[in-house]
Amino acid sequence: MSGSDWSPDEDVSDSYEASSAMNIRFVDHLAQQGPSRVTQRRRSRSPMKPGADKHADEVISVGEVPRMKPRLDLVAMIGNALKKGDLGMLPSEMSAEKLSAQIVEALRRSSGGGEVARAVTQALADPLNVDLRNAVLKGEVSPEKLVTLDEVSLLNPKERAIQEKARRERLDQRSVEYVEKLSLTVTHMFTCPACGSRECFANFRSTDFVKWQGDDQTPTLLRCCKCSLSFRQ
Repeated sequence: MSGSDWSPDEDVSDSYEASSAMNIRFVDHLAQQGPSRVTQRRRSRSPMKPGADKHADEVISVGEVPRMKPRLDLVAMIGNALKKGDLGMLPSEMSAEKLSAQIVEALRRSSGGGEVARAVTQALADPLNVDLRNAVLKGEVSPEKLVTLDEVSLLNPKERAIQEKARRERLDQRSVEYVEKLSLTVTHMFTCPACGSRECFANFRSTDFVKWQGDDQTPTLLRCCKCSLSFRQ
């Protein structure tokens, strides 16, 4: 081949065009063989109609599947709980709906959050919690005071008695008398001179009268389990 027939620029241009054509065909081949690209649709929120209730349920659509997102109407829940009581105790200018709205407003101003709202709602809806419900209806317990009550005060009388009994038992276990009872022995050998009960706590003690003569028993100290009388035997 002579020098006039060959040009290095023409060779480079031909190789570049061939490479570009191969790349285009390769991309077209992958586009035909591969699966179609799946795109995720953005969540769309349906516009609220004029005059619609802001507490109504919202419909959030994700793709083609609608999902319901319920909102808890706390005013209605507390109102239904108050209606379990005697509404005749309400003042003439007050209704269950107005009172429940005042309670919800007091809950929003308090720092308790959802835990206090849940506890107050459950306490008012408790069928056994008649005293608290009537006190709220009469106005003896204001909404501001209601949201500041502790957990024990929100319980019904039966559950409160159980809690109080458990509290007294815990306090008794820390007393000196309770610790002494654990170290004493219950005996039925002696009779209480006051009430006649034969169940007594006995404290058997002994002292060294003379070292080489052994232990000499002292009088047994007793305390009646029924009347708590202390006596010796």
